[in-house]
Amino acid sequence: MNRHDIPANSAQSVPYTFAVRGYGERVPAHVQLEGPELDAAMAVCDDEIALIVAKIRADQIPIPAALEGDRPHFEVTVERLAAGGDDFRLFAYPPANLMAKSVASRLLRRLGALVGRGPREVQARQELREGDGPWPKISVVTVSFNQAKYLEASIRSVLDQDYPNLEYIVVDGGSTDGSVEIIERYRDRCDSVIIEPDRGQSDALNKGFARTTGETMNWLCSDDLLEPGSLHEIGRVYQLTRADIIAGGCKRIGESGNMHHHLHHTRLPLHETVRLAPLDMLHFMRSWQASNYFFQPEVFFSRRVWEASGAYFKEHLFYAMDYDLWLRMALAGATGHHIPATIGCSRVHAAQKTQADRQYLHQMRALMEEYKAMFAALNAA
Repeated sequence: MNRHDIPANSAQSVPYTFAVRGYGERVPAHVQLEGPELDAAMAVCDDEIALIVAKIRADQIPIPAALEGDRPHFEVTVERLAAGGDDFRLFAYPPANLMAKSVASRLLRRLGALVGRGPREVQARQELREGDGPWPKISVVTVSFNQAKYLEASIRSVLDQDYPNLEYIVVDGGSTDGSVEIIERYRDRCDSVIIEPDRGQSDALNKGFARTTGETMNWLCSDDLLEPGSLHEIGRVYQLTRADIIAGGCKRIGESGNMHHHLHHTRLPLHETVRLAPLDMLHFMRSWQASNYFFQPEVFFSRRVWEASGAYFKEHLFYAMDYDLWLRMALAGATGHHIPATIGCSRVHAAQKTQADRQYLHQMRALMEEYKAMFAALNAA
């Protein structure tokens, strides 16, 4: 099963929303799929599991210590809800169009690089300068643990933008390398600071996002950066489009921050608000690993889709908690808007969890099995 096997009109015919509970969500997570799409989703999971297992075996990838032991067991409950209310399918487009649209997207991106911004982004700036309302509140959560080497640059990349309606929250897991002292220097410029032991990155993120009140949000790992002006760009585009996900570019930078490896952009079409294609995004090996979607620092998301997707990060995920979140948002019917501006920088260094060893594939296999079980429960509801 691949994205071209999915009926072209499937994204436009969803009669129900499912409310799913049982994975640690703060509120029920919504899923907008119907019968044929659920069958297709289970087939995608089978295909992805086979690809992942083949890769693990071929490359003899060991199971990381963080994943040893029993897998968590989930008691999943499903409820059918009538469509409407939080129905996000206003800008549906066929998933099969993603790759075709990406050709035009790349051409527009090159043109945008030559002229600075596309005409719609220039128009957005002009409209907001004319006073189309207050700047939307943007919440940014920085999570930190023993990365003092990069932490201050990360914090300053947020605060020094002087965005007029910023809510900034820093969560540290009890670092012992000088990180706490750095955070204390900026405490009075933060809306909230949490310094205490946690159960890992997902737990720290949940603590931080539980305190957010912004209309649009993102998190920033303590070794990554936001680009200057990115918060104003996000605020302008969100004010005009109200898209659930706004994605720009992400620079891959070296450990010192001076070396620029490459610039990533999603293959979603530029300057359009479209519904994300959840079944294409479910293709982790065939689509996500081909960089068709998101690098975490380049994406901001709306509060409404955060809540529709359960308002949580899965704490049992040591790897891929960001992929899981974007997939849940797509399943909830999220809309996305792609802009040419560079939003964030992802730092490449030896201490990254997923840099080179590909041990995350063991957790991806388990995650695909988890999603297959969920889709089966939806099909039986």
